[in-house]
Amino acid sequence: MGAGFHALQAQFGFRIHSAHSVSGGDIAHAFSLETDKGLFFLKEYRGGEGFKMAACEAEGLRALAGAKALRTPQVAGVLQHGQSGLLLLEYLPAQTASRADYEQLGRGLAALHNHRVVHFGWETDNYIGRLPQRNEPGPAWPEFYANHRLLPQYEMALGRGFLSTQDVPDAGLLLRAIRALAPETEPSLLHGDLWAGNFLVAAPGEACLIDPAVYAGDAEVDLAMTRLFGGFPEPFYAAYHELRPKKPGMERRMLLYQLYYLLVHLNLFGAGYAVSVRRLGRELFGL
Repeated sequence: MGAGFHALQAQFGFRIHSAHSVSGGDIAHAFSLETDKGLFFLKEYRGGEGFKMAACEAEGLRALAGAKALRTPQVAGVLQHGQSGLLLLEYLPAQTASRADYEQLGRGLAALHNHRVVHFGWETDNYIGRLPQRNEPGPAWPEFYANHRLLPQYEMALGRGFLSTQDVPDAGLLLRAIRALAPETEPSLLHGDLWAGNFLVAAPGEACLIDPAVYAGDAEVDLAMTRLFGGFPEPFYAAYHELRPKKPGMERRMLLYQLYYLLVHLNLFGAGYAVSVRRLGRELFGL
């Protein structure tokens, strides 16, 4: 990163005094930078798609910030350096989350989901982890979720040998099931990848969203992801549902929306997630 640091200094007009690698990211290499203009957080996305991935994350953070529901790190800029994309962000120190912080996160997420948009999808395609996420806008949620979320991930898992043809529902069955489970919904602005590692508390009462995969979809998609790997503390859900009460059939839809994230994990991290994908396929589609 030596040459990359020089490029950052030239682009942004600061001097880097020190840089420290930060652990925890699966997709990007991360650094904290101490400069003569303060602290910054740097994410380096390597490879041919690196600049696009960095730019998509910046776009997502700006979209979330524009909803004025929860704080996000301010985007300082995006820079292409060789085969890497560099995303420079405001540095936010992470603190231990309290009950009040989770309540604030729940209220803030409900406010984010109340930020209406015209169509499902997004103006541009982006990424979920390293995987492309197709976002062609459209007026119908079942078609969007079937054609731009589940089917591409199923096809990828089949092509990589993680699933067999018996594990993959045909397009007609998939669409009928989604229509039955989610017949009516309005598009909400989503974080898109909301697990415990993608929010932090910068100061008491200041919950922040990071690492988004934004698009407009059913608000329950974000809730489904929060519940996939152990769930958030109950005060988060209680505060959320004070502003957005539960809808009939929600528990079943949680499984439908968790299926997407399990397919993503299958394609990112390997066959260990195939059992969970097959289980949900049997439960939801009778495979």
